[in-house]
Amino acid sequence: MLSEDGGHAAAVDDGTEALADKAAGPVANYSEPDDPKIWLSSHVDSMASLSTFSGAMALIDLDGRSGVVQFLAADMGTVSEAGKRKVALKVWRSNRMISSTEIPGICCGLVAFNMSAADGAMPAAAVAVDNNVLIFKNMKPYYKFTLPNLPVADAETAIWAQACSDPDISFEAMCDSIVEIRDNYGYLSGRSHKFLATAPEERATFIQKHKDGPLTRTTVIVAIATLFENTSDALSPQCIVIATEIGEVMILSPKNFAVIAKVTLPATPVFMSIQGSFEVDYRIVLACRDGCAYTIKKGVLSSVVVELSSHAVGLERLNKVIYIGCMDDTLSCYSTKGKRLWTLPLPASITTMSLLHYRPRNLKAVVVALSNGEVRLYNDRSVVNVIKVGEPVNGLVFGQYSRDDGVLILATQSGRLHFKILRRSADFSLSEKTAGPPIEQSKRIPVPAKTQLYLDQTQRERRNAKEMHRSFQRDMFRVRLMTARHYVKTLETSLAPMIASLNLSLRASAAVQGIGPTFKLNVILENTSPGLLHSTKIIFSASTALYDISQPVISTGLLVPGVQYTYTTLIKCIVDEPISGPVLVYITKPPNPAPLMTVNVDMPVAEGMETVR
Repeated sequence: MLSEDGGHAAAVDDGTEALADKAAGPVANYSEPDDPKIWLSSHVDSMASLSTFSGAMALIDLDGRSGVVQFLAADMGTVSEAGKRKVALKVWRSNRMISSTEIPGICCGLVAFNMSAADGAMPAAAVAVDNNVLIFKNMKPYYKFTLPNLPVADAETAIWAQACSDPDISFEAMCDSIVEIRDNYGYLSGRSHKFLATAPEERATFIQKHKDGPLTRTTVIVAIATLFENTSDALSPQCIVIATEIGEVMILSPKNFAVIAKVTLPATPVFMSIQGSFEVDYRIVLACRDGCAYTIKKGVLSSVVVELSSHAVGLERLNKVIYIGCMDDTLSCYSTKGKRLWTLPLPASITTMSLLHYRPRNLKAVVVALSNGEVRLYNDRSVVNVIKVGEPVNGLVFGQYSRDDGVLILATQSGRLHFKILRRSADFSLSEKTAGPPIEQSKRIPVPAKTQLYLDQTQRERRNAKEMHRSFQRDMFRVRLMTARHYVKTLETSLAPMIASLNLSLRASAAVQGIGPTFKLNVILENTSPGLLHSTKIIFSASTALYDISQPVISTGLLVPGVQYTYTTLIKCIVDEPISGPVLVYITKPPNPAPLMTVNVDMPVAEGMETVR
């Protein structure tokens, strides 16, 4: 690895090269240079071909003796032609992969933890696969914990007992009974689910194949994390915390992996963030699929529920605040009481989140990876550093790696691995990066010196303050009076484009089309009252010396509420001079002689006028 002064650290005991040895070689040109004040030169493993996510990445000292920390990740691999996916645990030491161990299923998360506080104790890795937790020591299988089976409804057990004993049972009636049980109880066994999905002609074979097996109902693990047992020291034993599909959160003892605490949530959790120790006090914050975040305090579900603006894509707790990234491209911060402190819009979608904790200097930040290839470090609501990788990052982890105390490992969408070393002199303080208005806003504006005219005017306003205020109030009252008179005149002459009364409500607008001498006048009517409107007429009025109206009166017929009706008439300009005049559109409803409303249309000047006689 690169040391702080730019030299190379000593090679590890087994002869593998340090990470910085390969960093001196050619590096891919798709990433931009890092901030030299924060990161040292990085190494990119373009041949890693690693498909993983943040929850399936961990840093662990496998043998517990050499002090050289390795990088452990679950590679989801690719799907073969037979439809099977090969999943393996891969270990990187310095700059190369040193081992690969196949696991039987899709990994939904892995963590590194200590089983004992004794000196020289070997750390273990817990891998969650389906409904099992596989424990590895030095990449060798050590223990397997399986989730206990869930209870099966008595009615479902009776149906399958009848199906095994009665070969002439009706499959349709059996399906109806199973669906009814699912609707009543809300759950079914795996066998019943497969039976409902089986084709009708294959159901008899399915029953014969599974009739001798026990009827069980299981669940799967959706998230895994660790919790200190007694103290928050890095070498103290850690409990395994798992969350299941049915909303159960279990805490396993690090000694015998027995369930020592269990809490049930109202929804399925997807992300967990844990602080504290089991025997003293601890908090578990969980983001669930119902769009809410819940908190478990000392084994009890808290009444504080945080309703998110969108579904969560990442969750981290830093000190006494909770950072949650959502699908609506926002990063929000909440207090432990559930109060939202702030929300920041992001330029792209969030792909993953993690916590950066540099223990030698107690530096903390939240790392947010975006789909545009940026990796942002947030301290409070300020961006203290931006890493431009050049492609989306699917997974990231920070911690001690090899012999360096702070290394950020990024797994990108194309399968590359980026190793970035944090400088010991890195500073995440907000002194130079404080969020808020720009610095120019705090600079004083140069104001010109006060002139004698300004001073005289100020003295005049002080001497005549009462008279000036009375004059202002008198002018304001006059404006209000004129406005009210014009408003009354508009209502009396029906000049408003809209009418609303107890009997009817109508909206009208008009538009002129054409350049002349013949114009098309469109009148749009909309009945905004709840009932039907009929017997309405549209009357067009204009100067006969200027215009000839082809259809001066139009009967609208029946007007349905909420529908816009368009009525058209042709208006021809009959003079050869470039003049124009208004056209009045009256909306009437006989036998009332007064118009309901009047629309005043200012006609344009006809272009390309020809003499019309």
